[in-house]
Amino acid sequence: MNKEKRNITEVEIYKDLYKIVNDASPKYTQSLAKYVDEKMKDISQTTSTVSSMKVAVLAALNIADELFKVKRELKTEKEVIEKETDNLCRLIQGNIKF
Repeated sequence: MNKEKRNITEVEIYKDLYKIVNDASPKYTQSLAKYVDEKMKDISQTTSTVSSMKVAVLAALNIADELFKVKRELKTEKEVIEKETDNLCRLIQGNIKF
């Protein structure tokens, strides 16, 4: 982390305050915290657990699931793009006359 660009942003997640020190803009950090807070609130409303630690773990699992799904989609799309690019290159090379 670049010490010159450090930002300290205070955020609230699940009724607890945190001071986050990072290189990201405060607005970005706040949006991340808001997302985590919303996930935790959603989980606490749909489960019977009252432990904030368990709610945090379940939120982390849900966020990890979202991340893995997006990564899988990106990998699939990348493979399709690479295949189509190869096909287009072959077509172009087949039509170029030297």
